[in-house]
Amino acid sequence: NLKVCPFVDWGCKELGCLEVVKALGKKDLMVLIAKGCTSMTDQAMVDLCESQRENPTLKKVIIGEMNHLGTDGTFAMLKLMCLEGLEDGILNLHDFSKVEVHQRLKDLRMSSTLTCFSASGCLMGPEGAQAMVQAMTPMVNLTNIDFSNNALLAEGVIAMQPMLLANSSLKSLNLADNKMGNAGYESLAVSLQNCSELEKL
Repeated sequence: NLKVCPFVDWGCKELGCLEVVKALGKKDLMVLIAKGCTSMTDQAMVDLCESQRENPTLKKVIIGEMNHLGTDGTFAMLKLMCLEGLEDGILNLHDFSKVEVHQRLKDLRMSSTLTCFSASGCLMGPEGAQAMVQAMTPMVNLTNIDFSNNALLAEGVIAMQPMLLANSSLKSLNLADNKMGNAGYESLAVSLQNCSELEKL
């Protein structure tokens, strides 16, 4: 009857993590947490995410503080965001700056059931934002988005416009510390014109 599985500050190397993943199997997990696992390898992250990619009961994924992961591990967690039925995806403090990640992101379509998505402090940059937005379009059920501290600049904020215009149910948007400048703020003003339910900016 396990519903929540946290991997927090473990020595999650390949063998140990793989054994846990095998034990989890197709159990009805609702919440998966992996934070600060600095020993977790790319393969361990791939195994962990793949073990849950067909779990219809998974509602919340929190994976954070692992900016040491390579392209495969990083892409595996982003791919998990495509799981239909998933509601909350929180992927903070990673490294999404790699060109390879951007290229692979463009082939993804994140879950239409996501209502909360956070990728704060992920070194996204303008190019990463463009790739991320492409993977997130169309996602019309988002109520909370956090892209703070990503050096998006004006170009990244402008790239978000189609996604934001499509999300009239948005209630909270965090774009702090992105050095967007006047052009970014002007674009944001246009982007939010349909967000009648916005409560926090």
